Amino acid sequence: MASLVVILLISLLLQVPRTVICKSGECHCAIYKQGMSVVEQWPLITVTPLIRVPCDSKGKRGCREVCIDMANQTWLKTSSFMCGMLKGDTDSMELAVFFKSCFNNDWESTGITTTTSFCCRIGRPTEC
Repeated sequence: MASLVVILLISLLLQVPRTVICKSGECHCAIYKQGMSVVEQWPLITVTPLIRVPCDSKGKRGCREVCIDMANQTWLKTSSFMCGMLKGDTDSMELAVFFKSCFNNDWESTGITTTTSFCCRIGRPTEC
């Protein structure tokens, strides 16, 4: 558990560019607005956890689980975190968690989404 928290904290500091090309052993996580194709939009947040994964189904599962854990512990837990990251105004937004690993350059859904909408004004949560 402690190692996951350390990975999480370090990873949050290492945001990657919006265009992410996966290399062997890499794992990438992203938050997208729910309800739109990932092709139609940029991710709101992208993070590369400091882990290496094997380039097989076990590594893919491991990457997916790390992204879900990160999202559940921070991104999806509080709207104040997301509003702070977005730094702008949003109206009734719902989020979805995506991942990709190794040489796969297509984002895949983890199946995890926010359960309620949230809104932000000037980087802070507000009622929708």
